[in-house]
Amino acid sequence: MTGQNEGMPLDYSPLALQLVDALLELGTPAHIANAFARVPRHRFLPRIFRGEDRTRYDRDTDPAAWLAAAYTDQPSPPRPTTEALAGWACPPPPPAPPR
Repeated sequence: MTGQNEGMPLDYSPLALQLVDALLELGTPAHIANAFARVPRHRFLPRIFRGEDRTRYDRDTDPAAWLAAAYTDQPSPPRPTTEALAGWACPPPPPAPPR
């Protein structure tokens, strides 16, 4: 789960600037709000995640919606879906040898 968008150039700047404007309107200090313009938030997202409202975002099937969701002011971090987590679990240990 790199959150990188291999082979897919994304222009996140307009979305990041909109987020900064929204944060400033909410009274966020400028030095904090401006950090949101400098950090590419989408690079920290899994390929598939659910937003706070449980909407499913998939970078492969709808990259525009996925990218827009990365630059919203959600109070909780996105949660990966079960599909995104598939394969992350450690395999069960092998059975013990017979005695």
